[in-house]
Amino acid sequence: QVDRARALIAQVQARFQERFQQLKKRADEASHFKDEAAVARLLAEAEDLQKTYADTPVEDNAATIVKQLRKVHAGLVEARISTLAGRYLLLARDARDRGDVAFAEEYYRVVMDRCNGTPFAKEAEAELAEMRRVSTEVNQKAGDKPAEKKK
Repeated sequence: QVDRARALIAQVQARFQERFQQLKKRADEASHFKDEAAVARLLAEAEDLQKTYADTPVEDNAATIVKQLRKVHAGLVEARISTLAGRYLLLARDARDRGDVAFAEEYYRVVMDRCNGTPFAKEAEAELAEMRRVSTEVNQKAGDKPAEKKK
């Protein structure tokens, strides 16, 4: 009985190691190439592996790769959001500086919607509010001036 149990444990560990090494190799490659979609798929696969080997001697190894892939995935998502927000904020600021309030507002809204909950969204919201305040002020002053007479 004991020998049979040891043999079964060895089988489980060998099968796990095979799957683990394949997964790790693919995860290293996806991480190296910063492939967010591949990392997300591999994370799901790693989580399945962890569930499959729950309550076995190799569960901790499975948990390790899940933790690593979650960290890599979060970093890739953050980098993508940062790049996206940076581009749209530049477009918004350029439009604002040219006086194209409608265009600027559109891109500030893109940042606020697509990057919701990030510092970029807060930055866009603050800049949009300031732009609206200045725009309102300028429009009020323009309305207070008497019309010039034509000669």
